[in-house]
Amino acid sequence: MNIEPKNAFARFHIRQAFGIHLLYHSFAFFLNYSGVNSGWIVLYAVYFLCWVYGLLGAIGQKKQLLPVLGPYFQKWFTFIP
Repeated sequence: MNIEPKNAFARFHIRQAFGIHLLYHSFAFFLNYSGVNSGWIVLYAVYFLCWVYGLLGAIGQKKQLLPVLGPYFQKWFTFIP
């Protein structure tokens, strides 16, 4: 959907999804080396809830930002065409 012509809706959701995945992997890396085993359940739950929130927004064809970090994802990942 984002090949040609560039689609602003697809670009918005790609940036949000990229932010969710990057955040997940950074926290997973931290949890892996910190030894906190109970944090994995919380991490999976937050990741899944953010994913569902973004998916429902995309299905409903809405540009709804993730709470707190969504605006930053749009600003930080401007390299995504």
